[in-house]
Amino acid sequence: MPSVVKKLDGEQGAKVIALKLSDPPKGRNGWTLRLLAEKVVELEIVPSISHVTIQKTLKKTK
Repeated sequence: MPSVVKKLDGEQGAKVIALKLSDPPKGRNGWTLRLLAEKVVELEIVPSISHVTIQKTLKKTK
């Protein structure tokens, strides 16, 4: 079985969660997974990330 590489460390995950809890961009009613992924890259939290990884990160907090 191949080993799984963790996409985000604890600090990065916390930043994603904080972003999700923040006000969405102007003109948006809320954060979408794809919008969060774009913003995480824009803020240079990680060089690249998929919306699926964002979803998995947020799912762990429920």
